[in-house]
Amino acid sequence: MVYAIEQGSFSEIMQGRTDRDPHGQSWYKKGGYLERLEPWMFDSFPTRLEVHPSYPMTDVALYGFLAVNEGIKGEIEDLEPGVHQFIPLKVIYGVATGPEQEPSVVTTMDAQGRLHRYVPERKVPVVEPTEHQYYTLWVNHRLPHGLRDPASPIVWDRNVELYPNAWLKTPGVPLVLRAEIIGDRHLWKVGLHTMISDALYERLGKYNIGSGLRFEKQIVV
Repeated sequence: MVYAIEQGSFSEIMQGRTDRDPHGQSWYKKGGYLERLEPWMFDSFPTRLEVHPSYPMTDVALYGFLAVNEGIKGEIEDLEPGVHQFIPLKVIYGVATGPEQEPSVVTTMDAQGRLHRYVPERKVPVVEPTEHQYYTLWVNHRLPHGLRDPASPIVWDRNVELYPNAWLKTPGVPLVLRAEIIGDRHLWKVGLHTMISDALYERLGKYNIGSGLRFEKQIVV
């Protein structure tokens, strides 16, 4: 079984303000689908993510990229040692500006780089900020377009001229993927989607991911 990682409830996963944004970097615009990052590219990624206490404390975080805690990092490295890259990220949880702080419109970016805006439903008291070690995940298996069966309907992203693989699956419709191309991989990218094996899916079940991410079953032939 294969699962696609999809955005779930925006208010149920850690998100916040970063000190850097790699999306605007020239190397990212030209090569956002690089198989592997060069060491100097790490400097484009944020080192700090400030999270308002209106968000729950989860074992994953989103800021346009997916970040994971030490435990999930260990699970991935246990299944695929040395394959993927992890950029250190300090999560400062509980950053607010006053008592009964309620942010106005919050802008978030999902794993596909799309912007969304919403107003948090609940007021929360100020809490003492705490620091936690997370890692931005860079997936280094980028599988070819041929992984997808031609019968699987997709939607091309607006950045297709820059990125040949900039496509999304049709919402609610599973992809038909070819087992011989997947091989024994546990974590990979296809189009703009991150896919995981059933083995990794089972390991993630013990972590606090909540409803911030959804795992959609895909079809493998």
